[in-house]
Amino acid sequence: MMALSMLFQQSIQLPGEEPSFPIDHTDMNIYEVIFWSSRGERNSEDTIYLVRAPNFRAAVEDVQRNGSPVAHGTRLSLADVVYEIGVDVSPYASGRPCILRGPYFAFAVNHGWKEWHRKLEGVNETNDWEQRKLEDPDGTDGTVQHG
Repeated sequence: MMALSMLFQQSIQLPGEEPSFPIDHTDMNIYEVIFWSSRGERNSEDTIYLVRAPNFRAAVEDVQRNGSPVAHGTRLSLADVVYEIGVDVSPYASGRPCILRGPYFAFAVNHGWKEWHRKLEGVNETNDWEQRKLEDPDGTDGTVQHG
Protein backbone atom coordinates (compact mmCIF):
# COMPACT_ATOMS: atom_id res chain seq x y z
CA MET A 1 0.00 0.00 0.00
CA MET A 2 2.86 2.34 0.83
CA ALA A 3 4.48 1.75 -2.59
CA LEU A 4 1.19 2.52 -4.35
CA SER A 5 0.85 5.74 -2.36
CA MET A 6 4.39 6.74 -3.31
CA LEU A 7 3.62 5.99 -6.98
CA PHE A 8 0.66 8.36 -6.95
CA GLN A 9 2.67 11.04 -5.16
CA GLN A 10 5.37 10.80 -7.82
CA SER A 11 2.86 11.06 -10.66
CA ILE A 12 1.45 14.38 -9.45
CA GLN A 13 3.28 17.31 -10.98
CA LEU A 14 2.52 20.89 -10.12
CA PRO A 15 2.79 23.58 -12.82
CA GLY A 16 6.39 24.75 -13.18
CA GLU A 17 7.71 21.80 -11.18
CA GLU A 18 10.17 19.30 -12.68
CA PRO A 19 9.03 15.67 -12.56
CA SER A 20 10.80 13.35 -10.12
CA PHE A 21 10.98 10.55 -12.71
CA PRO A 22 12.43 10.36 -16.23
CA ILE A 23 10.08 11.34 -19.03
CA ASP A 24 10.63 10.91 -22.74
CA HIS A 25 9.39 14.25 -24.03
CA THR A 26 8.29 12.83 -27.37
CA ASP A 27 4.70 13.88 -27.96
CA MET A 28 2.61 10.73 -28.13
CA ASN A 29 -1.04 10.52 -29.09
CA ILE A 30 -3.66 7.82 -28.66
CA TYR A 31 -5.26 6.39 -31.81
CA GLU A 32 -7.83 3.79 -32.75
CA VAL A 33 -6.66 1.87 -35.81
CA ILE A 34 -9.76 0.33 -37.38
CA PHE A 35 -10.41 -2.46 -39.84
CA TRP A 36 -13.99 -2.52 -41.14
CA SER A 37 -15.77 -5.72 -40.14
CA SER A 38 -14.02 -8.51 -38.28
CA ARG A 39 -12.79 -12.01 -38.74
CA GLY A 40 -13.57 -11.80 -42.45
CA GLU A 41 -17.32 -11.39 -41.89
CA ARG A 42 -18.99 -8.49 -43.70
CA ASN A 43 -21.40 -6.26 -41.78
CA SER A 44 -20.02 -7.40 -38.44
CA GLU A 45 -18.33 -5.46 -35.68
CA ASP A 46 -15.10 -3.72 -36.65
CA THR A 47 -11.65 -4.82 -35.49
CA ILE A 48 -10.03 -2.05 -33.43
CA TYR A 49 -6.61 -1.53 -31.88
CA LEU A 50 -5.87 1.20 -29.33
CA VAL A 51 -2.37 2.51 -30.07
CA ARG A 52 0.05 5.03 -28.60
CA ALA A 53 2.15 6.68 -31.35
CA PRO A 54 3.61 10.06 -32.36
CA ASN A 55 1.35 10.25 -35.47
CA PHE A 56 -1.38 8.27 -37.20
CA ARG A 57 0.99 6.72 -39.76
CA ALA A 58 3.21 5.31 -36.99
CA ALA A 59 0.07 3.88 -35.32
CA VAL A 60 -0.94 2.11 -38.55
CA GLU A 61 2.58 0.79 -39.12
CA ASP A 62 2.77 -0.56 -35.57
CA VAL A 63 -0.49 -2.46 -36.00
CA GLN A 64 0.63 -3.75 -39.42
CA ARG A 65 3.82 -5.14 -37.80
CA ASN A 66 2.55 -6.25 -34.40
CA GLY A 67 -1.22 -6.70 -34.66
CA SER A 68 -3.12 -9.92 -35.24
CA PRO A 69 -4.05 -10.00 -38.95
CA VAL A 70 -6.18 -13.13 -38.54
CA ALA A 71 -8.53 -11.12 -36.29
CA HIS A 72 -9.46 -8.75 -39.09
CA GLY A 73 -9.94 -11.16 -41.91
CA THR A 74 -6.89 -11.83 -44.05
CA ARG A 75 -3.15 -11.88 -43.69
CA LEU A 76 -2.76 -8.81 -45.92
CA SER A 77 -5.51 -6.61 -44.52
CA LEU A 78 -4.93 -2.87 -44.50
CA ALA A 79 -6.41 -0.61 -41.86
CA ASP A 80 -9.36 1.36 -43.22
CA VAL A 81 -9.55 4.33 -40.87
CA VAL A 82 -7.69 5.89 -37.94
CA TYR A 83 -9.20 8.09 -35.21
CA GLU A 84 -6.97 10.38 -33.13
CA ILE A 85 -8.52 10.13 -29.69
CA GLY A 86 -6.19 12.35 -27.68
CA VAL A 87 -2.78 12.93 -26.16
CA ASP A 88 -0.99 10.33 -24.05
CA VAL A 89 -0.22 11.93 -20.68
CA SER A 90 1.18 8.83 -19.00
CA PRO A 91 4.40 9.68 -17.15
CA TYR A 92 5.72 6.18 -17.89
CA ALA A 93 5.09 6.01 -21.63
CA SER A 94 8.03 5.24 -23.86
CA GLY A 95 8.75 7.20 -27.01
CA ARG A 96 7.98 4.18 -29.20
CA PRO A 97 4.63 3.25 -30.75
CA CYS A 98 2.81 0.58 -28.80
CA ILE A 99 -0.46 -1.34 -29.10
CA LEU A 100 -2.18 -0.62 -25.78
CA ARG A 101 -5.23 -2.81 -26.33
CA GLY A 102 -6.63 -5.02 -29.02
CA PRO A 103 -7.76 -6.40 -31.11
CA TYR A 104 -11.21 -5.77 -29.75
CA PHE A 105 -14.46 -5.92 -31.64
CA ALA A 106 -17.06 -3.15 -31.69
CA PHE A 107 -18.74 -0.90 -34.22
CA ALA A 108 -16.33 2.02 -34.70
CA VAL A 109 -17.85 5.36 -33.73
CA ASN A 110 -16.17 8.73 -34.14
CA HIS A 111 -17.13 11.15 -31.37
CA GLY A 112 -15.71 14.22 -33.11
CA TRP A 113 -12.05 13.17 -33.33
CA LYS A 114 -9.68 13.72 -36.24
CA GLU A 115 -9.90 10.85 -38.68
CA TRP A 116 -7.92 9.58 -41.64
CA HIS A 117 -9.16 7.22 -44.36
CA ARG A 118 -7.28 5.36 -47.05
CA LYS A 119 -7.67 6.93 -50.47
CA LEU A 120 -9.40 4.82 -53.07
CA GLU A 121 -8.50 4.28 -56.72
CA GLY A 122 -11.72 2.94 -58.09
CA VAL A 123 -12.62 0.24 -55.57
CA ASN A 124 -9.05 -0.44 -54.44
CA GLU A 125 -7.51 1.04 -51.31
CA THR A 126 -4.13 2.71 -51.68
CA ASN A 127 -1.36 3.41 -49.17
CA ASP A 128 -2.23 7.10 -49.37
CA TRP A 129 -4.35 8.65 -46.64
CA GLU A 130 -6.66 11.65 -46.46
CA GLN A 131 -7.91 13.44 -43.40
CA ARG A 132 -11.67 13.85 -43.31
CA LYS A 133 -13.49 16.56 -41.45
CA LEU A 134 -16.67 15.65 -39.62
CA GLU A 135 -19.59 17.58 -40.93
CA ASP A 136 -22.75 18.38 -39.04
CA PRO A 137 -25.41 18.36 -41.78
CA ASP A 138 -28.35 17.47 -39.53
CA GLY A 139 -27.61 19.52 -36.43
CA THR A 140 -26.30 16.60 -34.38
CA ASP A 141 -23.11 16.55 -32.38
CA GLY A 142 -21.08 15.32 -35.35
CA THR A 143 -20.87 11.69 -34.21
CA VAL A 144 -20.33 9.39 -37.16
CA GLN A 145 -20.81 5.63 -37.04
CA HIS A 146 -19.09 3.40 -39.58
CA GLY A 147 -19.26 -0.29 -40.16
